[in-house]
Amino acid sequence: MAEISTAHARTSIGSKLLTAIGTAQLLQVVNVSFIKGLLQVVLSISYAALVYGGKLSPYVGQGIGYALVGAFIIATIVSLFATLPGSVGSNQGTVAVLQRSFVMN
Repeated sequence: MAEISTAHARTSIGSKLLTAIGTAQLLQVVNVSFIKGLLQVVLSISYAALVYGGKLSPYVGQGIGYALVGAFIIATIVSLFATLPGSVGSNQGTVAVLQRSFVMN
């Protein structure tokens, strides 16, 4: 039987990432990502509640879902394809206010 050398053992993506950037920097990235994600969830819910208020209030649950999915898509695309490293995308409050003004009229 052939022996398996430890040099050819498969390593996980997490261990490769850990060795590439270091433990301290990885912890910072995870913390910032968690805080940004939490903030984005709160902002998405508030924007959806703003847009889907009044006559559209029965649909606020669907609006929250749309806002969260949209925020995830925006953040993913900006993070993957931005030319400036470390860029983070998010929803804009101005757009929510404009959408609310269109819905009211």
